[in-house]
Amino acid sequence: MRLTIVMVLLVVACKGKAADHGPSAAAKSTNVAADAAPAPVAKAPPKSTKPARPQTSKAQYAVYRKALADGRKREQAGDHAGAMTSFRAALDANPNDATALTELGWAAYNGKDLDAAETATRRGVTLAAKPNVKAAALYNLGRIEEDRGHKDKAIAAYAQSLDLRPNQTVHDRLAGLDAAAAALYDDVLTPKPLRGPFASLDLYCKAVTAAAQEEGAWCAAEPREETGVVALSSPKPPWLAAKVIASGDDLGADCHLAVQTKVGWFVLEGFAQCENMGTQRMDVEVKEIAAVDLVAGDPLELRLRVVAGSHHNGWDDHDRREIEWDSNDWFTVCGIGASGVPSCTPEIVTNSETGVDHEEDEPNPDAGPLPANEHTQVTLDVSFTKDGAVTIKGDEKQLQGEAKKLLGTHKLRFP
Repeated sequence: MRLTIVMVLLVVACKGKAADHGPSAAAKSTNVAADAAPAPVAKAPPKSTKPARPQTSKAQYAVYRKALADGRKREQAGDHAGAMTSFRAALDANPNDATALTELGWAAYNGKDLDAAETATRRGVTLAAKPNVKAAALYNLGRIEEDRGHKDKAIAAYAQSLDLRPNQTVHDRLAGLDAAAAALYDDVLTPKPLRGPFASLDLYCKAVTAAAQEEGAWCAAEPREETGVVALSSPKPPWLAAKVIASGDDLGADCHLAVQTKVGWFVLEGFAQCENMGTQRMDVEVKEIAAVDLVAGDPLELRLRVVAGSHHNGWDDHDRREIEWDSNDWFTVCGIGASGVPSCTPEIVTNSETGVDHEEDEPNPDAGPLPANEHTQVTLDVSFTKDGAVTIKGDEKQLQGEAKKLLGTHKLRFP
């Protein structure tokens, strides 16, 4: 369960190259009882932390862009079969592209081919690096599960989509299936319960691999060293332990925060994507895992702070490099209320940067001047009071749509 508040930014073009494309260290619910039925022993994770990914040439990228645009035109015209053909052509040119997979899945869904829709959409969910792309794919998956009559799976997909970005359409769809589940998203900072409890992380890993949809599924209960801070260095009640673990398959890996209380182990699933075999490179660095005192009268809270980003290399129409990148500094706060089950807020972004850098090996007189680099930065000021209030301040003009709901004061209540 990845809980993300995505800031929708007003794009501002700025001259000059951004100094940094991401963090310095490269890496990226349904309750299951601790006595879950035995499952096959989890596979060990691949030794390589940076799997090889397909390299797209300039010529292939041009074919990809044309096919993607053609597919969108055909889909808008209601030619779902033709759109599927175009999106598959885009994937032939640019394998593992999450955007093309997601749009292929939607075209197949509209064409009433649920099997093709589910295959493409699930792969798109796995490979998507950008939260908005993954959220869209999860919404599409929810629609597919609804049509199959799988209500619980549809609810889970819609909830995961909302975890990644607030969206009224998704919220309304979820409310039509489960009003109580939708109510959890009425306030963008409402904490969500973690998955658990588990008697051990080995049992959690067995549950994960047993339920995996993709081949080559694995889960590792040991701390993931490549992500920076990997464990709580000074455990304090109610937090007996906390560490970063990972699970994945042949397409990539997700990082999870595992916390131990007197009840057992609970897991904040997929707080970041550690590895991705798609077309975007992921960068993740955990800056802090610490027990903190933020709300008076409650047990100590746990704070996880992360810097995460991605970058994608492409080409424009004149074969000049376009490097799309983003970097987000965020934290989440976990606490334990009357239920005894840990819950965590969505990720609270304090600094968000996006940009597009343009590069060329040598000037092309037919192409005109190299476009100016684009850089957008949004900073939010977040403060806590001892009565459990969280106040977020920022420039409303830099936020759009649902992201504006971040601003103001929110009451922090752990269920």
